[in-house]
Amino acid sequence: QEGSSGCVEGLIRRKVALETKDSDGNTPLHLAVANGRRSLIQPLRRYRAVRNNADENPLHTAIRAGQAHFIAPLLQEGVDETQNCLYQGARLSPFALAVATGNVECFDRLVGLLANPDFNQIIPNLGNLLHVALQFGQLAMFQHLLTDHHEQTISLVNQSPSGRTSLETACANGYLDESTLLIKEKSAL
Repeated sequence: QEGSSGCVEGLIRRKVALETKDSDGNTPLHLAVANGRRSLIQPLRRYRAVRNNADENPLHTAIRAGQAHFIAPLLQEGVDETQNCLYQGARLSPFALAVATGNVECFDRLVGLLANPDFNQIIPNLGNLLHVALQFGQLAMFQHLLTDHHEQTISLVNQSPSGRTSLETACANGYLDESTLLIKEKSAL
């Protein structure tokens, strides 16, 4: 994890322990991404589809680690942006994971890079992206979705699996500012 890039690249050339995973199931590529080692993405690209114990591919790892600058290189290397990972009991796409973790920079990077980002995806047991932001307490992300991405038509009337709209979810969680913002956006109860 902490070694020099030159040393790691030498080990890659010699194919030393490249298939080894740590106790969390992370490959060297997962660890390179989590630790900001961009120069190692290309040499380790063959491990782009390997998932760790949380079912994360390296793109998920980049998002959880807040490494937005890794998103484009990982997508260029063919990391699957449609795979879901397990995050706090929920199965989330990279797009939804950026919302759940409140990572605005990663979210916006994905918006700019994905051919058809699905703003109205429904996440099982949670609802749409607005529900995800509220359920995970990511209030800055929630406001970002409503104010900076309102043109992407995130549905304000979609209900969570429990039958709640975003406004009901915000009210139930005591999020007054978010409830007010939804009322201004004419959200349904």
